[in-house]
Amino acid sequence: MSNDRSYTLPVFATIVLHAALLVVLGGSWSINRDERVVVKPVKVVQASLVQLKKPKPVVKPKPKPVAKPKIVQKPKVEPKKSPVVKKPEPEKPKKVEEKPPEIDQEELKKQQQEQALAAMADDEDDVLQADEDASLIAQYTAMISQQMHQKWKLPPSARRNMVALVSIRMVPTGDLVSVTIAQSSGNQAFDQSAILAVEKAGRFAFMKNLPGRLFESHFREFTFRFSPEDLRL
Repeated sequence: MSNDRSYTLPVFATIVLHAALLVVLGGSWSINRDERVVVKPVKVVQASLVQLKKPKPVVKPKPKPVAKPKIVQKPKVEPKKSPVVKKPEPEKPKKVEEKPPEIDQEELKKQQQEQALAAMADDEDDVLQADEDASLIAQYTAMISQQMHQKWKLPPSARRNMVALVSIRMVPTGDLVSVTIAQSSGNQAFDQSAILAVEKAGRFAFMKNLPGRLFESHFREFTFRFSPEDLRL
């Protein structure tokens, strides 16, 4: 019995201590919980940049230009011109009509006869020159005709009534510049044979001996007639 009492007291004391410890811990927990600082929520304010308008500069009005006073020019007073007095022209002496000298009729007839003889001589010279020119032209024409006739070969299709006109241009040395058909015979082979005859004749060297004035007027550019019957300008 004494042994049970000895254990009862320590156990009871232990229980009391634990109960007191729980009370203390519980009180301290409530105190700490109540002492928490409550922070109020902060309101968020949205801000944006606002550009301030710059004040417009005040433009000062330009001062009005002061009009310059007009200078009034005084009218010029022209000096009066004195009237010009024309001097009387001196009278021209009248020409005395001179009578033409008397013409000697015999002298006049003599002068007329001399002029007629001189005109006849000039005409004769012109005729002689024309005859000489015609002779030279015929001579050189025959030489050209002969040189081309030697080179001309009639095509088999040639007929007596065929005629071809060939235009020829040359220089004073007798060299050919161009050869073209001025009028066709109607037969292409005949026309071509006429052109070949001129081209094969080549250079007419004798033309350099012809006077320049006759060459320019008759042989610088001329038309040659090709026919089976004859060969002439």
